Amino acid sequence: MRPDEARGFALFCHRDRSASPETFVYTGIGSAAAGGWTTLSVTFTLDSYNNVPGNTLQLQIQGSNTPYYFRNFTLTDLTPPSEFTVRFESEGTYIGALPESVPVKRGEEYVLPECTAKLPGYRFDGWMTGGRYFTAGSAFTPTADTVFNAVWLRTSVVFALRPEKKYSEVKTFSMTALGTAANPDNTAETVFRTENGVYIENTNGLLALQSGHTCRLSFDIRPDSSVNLALFCHKDKSASPESFIYMPLGSAQANAWTTVTKTFSPDVYNNVAGNTLQLQIQGANTPYYIRNIVLEDVPAHTVLYAAADGTITETVYLYGSNVTNYTTDAGLLGSSCYFVTIDGEKRVFSVDTPLAITGTQTLITAFEPQLPEITFKNSIRTTAPAGIRFAAFIPNAGHAEAEEYGFLVGRADLYEKAGIDPTSDLRVNDTVSNTDSETFHGTTASGFKFVGGRNYRNGAGGKTTFTDDGETPFGSYGETGYYFMAVVTGLEKEYTDGDITYTTRYRVPIASRPYVKIGGMYFYGDCHISSMENAAKRLIENPEASEEDLKMAQNILDNAEIVKNEEESAGADT
Repeated sequence: MRPDEARGFALFCHRDRSASPETFVYTGIGSAAAGGWTTLSVTFTLDSYNNVPGNTLQLQIQGSNTPYYFRNFTLTDLTPPSEFTVRFESEGTYIGALPESVPVKRGEEYVLPECTAKLPGYRFDGWMTGGRYFTAGSAFTPTADTVFNAVWLRTSVVFALRPEKKYSEVKTFSMTALGTAANPDNTAETVFRTENGVYIENTNGLLALQSGHTCRLSFDIRPDSSVNLALFCHKDKSASPESFIYMPLGSAQANAWTTVTKTFSPDVYNNVAGNTLQLQIQGANTPYYIRNIVLEDVPAHTVLYAAADGTITETVYLYGSNVTNYTTDAGLLGSSCYFVTIDGEKRVFSVDTPLAITGTQTLITAFEPQLPEITFKNSIRTTAPAGIRFAAFIPNAGHAEAEEYGFLVGRADLYEKAGIDPTSDLRVNDTVSNTDSETFHGTTASGFKFVGGRNYRNGAGGKTTFTDDGETPFGSYGETGYYFMAVVTGLEKEYTDGDITYTTRYRVPIASRPYVKIGGMYFYGDCHISSMENAAKRLIENPEASEEDLKMAQNILDNAEIVKNEEESAGADT
């Protein structure tokens, strides 16, 4: 408002225009000086104007009319909403989901939920809003849209003093939690006031801290007078005089916040049940404010768990100076094996393999091996010894991390008779024979024999073919890698199926599965079942097959049908 002359202003509204004289409601707004801009405002209820249709709300200069300028004219509805939104946020890269936002009716209580999300290396401790701390399960009545932030404590924290929080194992006394108005900085921080020091005690040893560990106490303090500080603990309350351990903590200046941190070993306090840890002002007691009291067990080593993509999923602290080995938790890892980097080299281990602890931190990453991919196109090797050929492809990254890779083969017909699925059973069960040769033998978990062929061994090379574009004789794979093959021979020998003896094994179905061995563990590609007879049938159907190939394929089909028993019976009749 900018009037040409100093004037008072009012807001009024007719209540009944038909009355004589007219009736109205009048509300003063204030005055404005001449020649300058003045911001005026007034809050009112429509009920005072009877809220009658056709009523006119009028801004009026008191006294004689005076020209004026005005701008930023706004009429705002200040009626409080019927409900408010409560939502939840968290700092840090947490895993999982925070509680969903909820509407809460005005005047109603809302019970704060637990937090199922996880922050690696921390535990959920409650909710904070506007400087106020709430435990999960606390009732809260919102008066506006409200955001609650998750409060996280390091998993190493033994004790963190918070208002409205109960500690079953620890008690404090001589402490008064202050509201915002009573804080020295008039802030919404959680601040305590005491004149007699801070005492923390329990009955199960000094704050459950163990021998050989390292502890750290930190807090902020603001004394009324400059003082020296100390930390001490009674070693023997029954002694006369009482015996205690005393540690200086430095000094704090009057009417200013000082952050104090002290690292110590509970061993110096004998870790005796009933010990009392006391923060004390040296000399005469001086009232002071204190905040952010945290006592934590300092880990000697930190183990970080990561998913296969590198995302940190969990933090585990190891305590004590005697920690030398660590066994990976399969539940935290979410995998049967992991890798670590040792001296710049990627090393793969099974979860049940203890890991030697060195330094201060170890990163354990879930390992997902690059599996060989079998082709479902079979071929026949025509050169001696002839046989059915299986092929597979492994990416270059899988080749680089492999100790060895190759094939396992077994007779699928024997599996069929036993009612067992070879695609799940054809795996190395325990140990294998001929650990240094190209071929080896073993037995599956179901007792079936298999033959293995090592196409590649790290440091010894092998029978593989490199392709820089993923193009192979049996398919395209679209990436750099190696293809390798296995040939099952000896199929020209006879075999007996029930009462029938066949002169060849061309009809015997062969189960084949590629494998890769990493860190002493076997990983497998898909299993494929085929026979010489089936491979020959596909060759005959191939329009690009040569005359020589077709002749060979037909010969296989002809011989696959010959039954030895029938030939002997026919000879005897003649």
